[in-house]
Amino acid sequence: MTKILPNFLWWSLRNAQSTELQIDSPTSCADIDHYNAFLDPITYHHNSRGFRDHEWPDTVEQLQQCVWCFGDSQTVGIGNPISHNWVYLLEQSLDQRCINVSMAGQSNEWMTRKIQNLLTEIIPATIVIHWSYTHRREKPDLILDNLINSVWKKFYNNIKDATWPSGIKFEDFHTLPLHMQKEIKEIHYDADKEKFNFDCTNDGIYDEDRFLHYSENATTEDDTQNTIDCINCVEQLAQQHNINVIHSFVPRFAPEDQIPVIEKHLAQTGAKFVPAFATMDWGRDMSHYGVKTASYFVSKIIQLV
Repeated sequence: MTKILPNFLWWSLRNAQSTELQIDSPTSCADIDHYNAFLDPITYHHNSRGFRDHEWPDTVEQLQQCVWCFGDSQTVGIGNPISHNWVYLLEQSLDQRCINVSMAGQSNEWMTRKIQNLLTEIIPATIVIHWSYTHRREKPDLILDNLINSVWKKFYNNIKDATWPSGIKFEDFHTLPLHMQKEIKEIHYDADKEKFNFDCTNDGIYDEDRFLHYSENATTEDDTQNTIDCINCVEQLAQQHNINVIHSFVPRFAPEDQIPVIEKHLAQTGAKFVPAFATMDWGRDMSHYGVKTASYFVSKIIQLV
């Protein structure tokens, strides 16, 4: 198990390599003619943590010297070779290692939580956030609890014999007799991942399990407030640790009438941010922006670093 930032892991993509990813494929792209006409070869290399990035430095001291970048699929660079990715371009412009912490489809709550996790171990000088769409959420704890216990119930009932107690919930695992705990762990526990093989961890939920959730009852104003709450949380942490945080947003991240509300809040709090910008070109999938847009975005970040 990774000793530094152990929860910065995306297990399903660890060391994965592919030439297609999610909607960047002939069957899922927005325009097959554009896809076929795209000349730059694309390979998706994911590091041992599951992020589309080089291997991260090995020490806390080295990691603190990096610029940390957080985002969703625009930061992954779906539809683009890595050389067109804004984090890569920023690294080349600054001549400083930039860490890419991004996952397709992720929410602003996810980015906020990962930054909170980061600052328990690493206090970098600069963090750049490419906030996602305001309506995205992580699954609430209630949904996660139900997920854990439904999967655990099936798992436990399949392995127990007649002498084992019934009705044991996952959170009651520690109440089982020690010989039962030992037997379950010997057969059904992955020590490297520090998680049970039924896909629920003993210390919480991995990011794959949290993933996207959309609230049916949330209004656009609720979505805006949720994003502002995320911004405020990061800004408070930045002030505590004297971190230079640069905020930015994916194109069309909110309804047009809500974008000024969020930017006004940023301005009033004195936060650094890149004003909302439009897509200038497209990646191969024609759903994510291309190198021209990424280069423009990086030029604005440079002014704030």
